[in-house]
This record gives sequence, C-alpha cells and structure tokens, in this order.
Amino acid sequence: MDTQSKTRQAKATGREIILAIVENMQESLEPLLYSTLAPSRFDVYLHEDDYERVKGILDRISSESKLALEARVRQMNSKPLFGPEPVKVESAEGDWFIRFFKSEEEDFEPGDIMIDSALTTAVSTAFGVGAKTQRVVTVRSRGESRQIRSYQEEGRPPELRLARFSYKDRNGQRREDFMTKKDVLVGRGGENVPCDIELTCVDDVSRSHFYLRFDEEKGREFWIQDVSKFGTAVNGRKLEKGKWTLLPSKAVIRLAEKVDLEFEAL
Repeated sequence: MDTQSKTRQAKATGREIILAIVENMQESLEPLLYSTLAPSRFDVYLHEDDYERVKGILDRISSESKLALEARVRQMNSKPLFGPEPVKVESAEGDWFIRFFKSEEEDFEPGDIMIDSALTTAVSTAFGVGAKTQRVVTVRSRGESRQIRSYQEEGRPPELRLARFSYKDRNGQRREDFMTKKDVLVGRGGENVPCDIELTCVDDVSRSHFYLRFDEEKGREFWIQDVSKFGTAVNGRKLEKGKWTLLPSKAVIRLAEKVDLEFEAL
C-alpha cells in the first residue's frame, strides 16, 4: 500500500485526541518556586473528516480527557519533577476547559490533531495590565507529537465576575463557572446552541435551560427565566416557564429535577 493510501485511511481516534491533550499539557508546564502551573484551556483542532466522525462523542472525549489530565498530574505529583523534592503541579485556573474545532489549515490531513493550550495568570488591574497568556501549540500526527510554536500574548484586563455557579457534573466531579456578562444563557449547549455557560450534565437538562439577567439599576438584582423542557426550581419552588423571577443572592437552582446549581452573587 503506498503512502498516499495510508494517509487517506489515517484517522484521529478518541484515544489519540486524549493523548494529544495530555502531551500538550506536559509540554506547557511553567515551574514556579513552590508549584508548577499547567495550562487550563485547550483548543483542539481536527480535520473535517475526523471532526464529523467523532462529533457525537465529543462530550465523552472531553470528560475522559479531563480524567486523564488529573491522572497525569497525580502521577507527576507523586515523584520529584524538577528537583529533589516533589513540586506540586496544578491547573492554573483550578479546572480544565476543552473546546473542539474543525481545522482550516490547508495542509491539515486526516489523523492530524493540533492542540493550542493557554496558561493564563491574571495580573492585578491596579497596575492597568491585563492577564498574560502563555500559549503552546502542538501537533500529533501518526502517533507522534511535536511542538510547533510557543508564544506569549497580552490579554485584556480580567473580566468582572458577577456571580458564581457550582455543581457536580455527570461524572460526580465538582465544577465551577462564573457569570461575567449582564445577560447569560445557561444550559448544556451544543454545536448549534451557543450557551454562555455550558453545563456538563445529564441530557434531561435542556441545551438552552434558563436565562439570567443582572440589573444594576435596581440595586444589583438577579432575575431568572426558565425556558427548558423539564423545568427549573429555585430553593424548591418551581418557576413559571417564560416568566422573569427575582433570584436571591444565594440560591439552589434545580434543573429538570436532576441537577442542583449552587448560585452565589459576588
């Protein structure tokens, strides 16, 4: 079989994608004095054929990638990394965030996987400086990874955080998200449903589940509107679908009688 035929048959499996993400994390570590930071955000680019083939299981690939990242970090933390004593490796933002895209690179072939990771540490706005982001781009092709570039970019000042959400995802892992805009849509999201806050949870939660609005003029009030299929309740009281309801500064928002979101105004 010639090389061209082999190339046509190449494909990026879910396993290869997960390995590529973990390898990128290892390439991107930033050692400090008392800890070592790992990037928290990974943008994964796939050939169109591969993307279409695995798009139905991207949530599963994402969740297993996070498990693999946690496992590799635990392994690194169990032995010395840069000196005689173990130096704690941790996600720079405390969690992992993974997104998938179709590559638009002309020379991208089936089976190629490009990972663009971001390691960001916010800088105090008192100095008038935004966050600096260190980015490392790696490509995994035919089972081997290579770094193609590493650079630093100046970010915008950190976004204002209006409220915090925390919940357990479908794997029982604790997750945290923040409301950084005055109007947000919350739900499972999807390829054609761009939620501002995407939840990794059971399918009973709608792709577009509820809207949340921040009204500063009325004294920093939060208002919630249910737009889901199976309903939303606040502190045990079910909301009327389509009607805006005042949300307490601390509340438990129950989705589809399955998922509890702990809400806290900041």
